[in-house]
Amino acid sequence: MKPPVKILITLAMVLALTGSALGAEVRFQNQEVKDSVLTVSFLVEGYQRKDIIEAIRRGMEVKITYHVELIENRLMGSRVLKRSVFSRSIKYDYWNKAFQVKERDKSSLFQSEGAMLEYFFSVKSLPVANTRTLSGGDLAVRIKAELKSVELYFPMNLIFKYIVGFWDFKTAWSKGPPLRL
Repeated sequence: MKPPVKILITLAMVLALTGSALGAEVRFQNQEVKDSVLTVSFLVEGYQRKDIIEAIRRGMEVKITYHVELIENRLMGSRVLKRSVFSRSIKYDYWNKAFQVKERDKSSLFQSEGAMLEYFFSVKSLPVANTRTLSGGDLAVRIKAELKSVELYFPMNLIFKYIVGFWDFKTAWSKGPPLRL
């Protein structure tokens, strides 16, 4: 093989292997116990900001699902003590010229792209568990996030996934610091 071909193949392999490392990830901001309630704050970083904003402005609804688990670390794996899943969705409201973010029964309008993205990709003081019911074992909180922009039926879901859903992501589990109860 010629040297330039080897270099190109090596470069392609390095980019392929580090692609997931350069993707979106969950980062813990705060974890505290207040009035016997464990709360966590976290955010998602490394997402395709411009592409997501462009897709939303063009009428696509984007949904992010957060998975939060309180786990007990053991010698043979871990055990889930508490599991919580919640979602937020966002779409552009053309009449109000604002981004509409929905979470459960709550709806918020944002004029600014920055404020909308900050709210959509960050969670502040999420209650995880009541610490009175927990034992003092080796506990931790882990979180993952999944963003989906298009949910269609087969075979359209496969076709559109590669046309418009290339910025969709599913982060790996991000484990927070050990809990001291």
